[in-house]
This record gives sequence, C-alpha cells and structure tokens, in this order.
Amino acid sequence: MKKHAGRLASICLSVCVFAGALAAGSAASADNTLGFSLGCSAATALRPGDTAEITVSVSGVAAAYPGGLSNFDGFLRYDPNYFEIAGDSENPGVVASKAMKRGSVLPQGSELQASCGTAGTVNFYFCVEPTASQPNPPMITEDGVAVTFVFTVKDVAAEATAQFSLSDMIAGPAADKIDDAALKPVRVDLEPEPAPPASDPSYEIPYDTDGEYMRLDPSNAPDASAFAASFQPKNGASVQVLGRDGAPIASGVLTTGMRVQLFKTDRVDQEFTIVLLGDSTGDGRVNSADALEALKHSVQMSALEGAFFQAGDVAADRKINSADALKILRYAVQLIDGLE
Repeated sequence: MKKHAGRLASICLSVCVFAGALAAGSAASADNTLGFSLGCSAATALRPGDTAEITVSVSGVAAAYPGGLSNFDGFLRYDPNYFEIAGDSENPGVVASKAMKRGSVLPQGSELQASCGTAGTVNFYFCVEPTASQPNPPMITEDGVAVTFVFTVKDVAAEATAQFSLSDMIAGPAADKIDDAALKPVRVDLEPEPAPPASDPSYEIPYDTDGEYMRLDPSNAPDASAFAASFQPKNGASVQVLGRDGAPIASGVLTTGMRVQLFKTDRVDQEFTIVLLGDSTGDGRVNSADALEALKHSVQMSALEGAFFQAGDVAADRKINSADALKILRYAVQLIDGLE
C-alpha cells in the first residue's frame, strides 16, 4: 500500500510539474510583451494609383513563447476613403492572395488567411495545427515581418494624412490579448495627382509676314482690338499693339508703322511692324494721296522707306513703280476690292 501511495505521489508530482510549465508559459506571455507593429513601404507621399505595402511585424517571440508562437489574429484598420485593399475589399470573404503576402517568420505549412468585413477593416489570422504526420509542427520562433498587405491609393482631392492601425490582437496558446495601447498606428501622407502641365504658350499668325513686317490688306484689316484677338493667344501667350509713338493701344484703326508684339508668358517672342498695304502716308486710310506718294517715289521725286516703302510696294517685288501707284489709286476709287 505504501508502494502504491509512493507511485501516486510521484505521478501527482509529475502532473504538477507539467502544469507548472504551462503556467510558466502563460506567465511568460503576460510578463514578457509580445509586440506587434505596423510599417509602410512608402518613403514619400503617395498619390492616386500608388501602392502601399503595410507590414505587420512581431517581436519578443522567444521571451514570450519559448516553445514558439502557434497562432495570432487581429484587425487591420484603414481609411476606405483613401485606400482600397488590392484584393476584393467590396465583397466579404477571403482577400485575394495578391493582397496578402506571407512574412519570412511564418513557417511553411501554417494557415494564413484574411477577410474583409466592414469597410475599412481586414481580419487576419495565422495558425499552426498539429497533424498525425506532424504532431509538433514548426512555429514562429523569431522576430520579423509576419504579414504584408497591399493597398492601392484611391483619388485624393487634397493633401491628407491617413493611418493604418491594429486592434484586438490575440496571440498564443493561452489566447493572451495584446494591449491595444501598445499598438501604434502608421501614418501615411497622401497627395493628389499633380495638375497636368499647361500646354506651352501659343498663338497663331493669320497674316503674311516678311522678315520684320506684317502685311495687312486694307479691305479686311480689323481694328486694333480684333487684330489682337485674331492671333488666338493661349496658355499665357498675349498680344500687344503699339501705336506709332510706341504707346500700347487697345482699340482704334491700324496704320502703317504701328507694331505688334507677341508674348509667351512675360517675354516678347516675336515683334513685327504693321504694313497696311497702300497706306504709304501712315494715316490708316488708302486714298489718292497714297497713290501720289507711290508715284513720286517711282519717279524719284521723294523716297519712301521702311514700313512706308513696304506699303507702297503692293506688288511685293521690292520696288515701287507706276503699276503700284495705279493699283493703289484703283483701290482708292473702288475699282478693285483689295491690294493683295
């Protein structure tokens, strides 16, 4: 009887040692913090269409679970206004595999799944289940990245800061709950797509040019305002008309000797002296006085120069003769419709 009692005591002592070992394991997980932390692959601000890889890392495994960590689960929270998980965030169920990557510390053969519940929440879990063929499967025994999730940035109207956070983390065979206060969120800066660069400043030149001169037919010559608008300046281009005295004008009759300046943003890109064909006197009208000036030049009684020579040379052959004078006169008395 004493022999049996001694054996029973020995068995009881063994059970107590085993129970003590379990208790020590539980105490270790409580006294030695098992940490979970978030990281983001984005080193700079993200823009619509960019991807952000959010990592969940585990630390303190050896101290908290000397025998290895066999399971954990928790919630990853994000702002659905800014992010979309790369799997299928709109439908509940298992997240597509491309949205979740197995971390280096997870043993092969373990189960890893995630699902999308309410908008902005991903529930994920890791588990190692013993099997008949592998009663002691490998567990997590070291620190490192456990899981990576891939998110895509949605449209962002203005600069913003969003965050990812962990909550309700549970880990270990004793289902110890990780303190939410220790789970620090990761903040991500967001920027809208930059405005497309404006097209280069541009304008059209709807009139004939010859070197420094711009030739206008008096039959369809616009006033100064319509003349400036006819160049259709865009994207920072502009047009300025200068009178013969060099002062800018916004309206009024165009005359030979005026100038037009074509700007791209704040610099003059091109400049021309206006030539109103036939207007050899520079008063903005074509009449017999202009024909007389052309005729006097042709017989060397006087000399037209610069823009005024260009106005008398209606044939554009770089000379003024009686034919030019006659054409100007015929236009003045309305025998022809134009001088070009």
